Amino acid sequence: MISGKSQLPKQVLPLVKKKREEGTLLITGLSKQQD
Repeated sequence: MISGKSQLPKQVLPLVKKKREEGTLLITGLSKQQD
C-alpha cells in the first residue's frame, strides 16, 4: 500500500482536480490560438 496517498488531506484532492482542469483549459486555449 502507498502510505503517501492515504496521508493526503481530503481538501487537497479537489484542489488537484481544479488545477488539472485549469491546465486542460490552458492547453485547449493555446491550441485554439494556434489554429
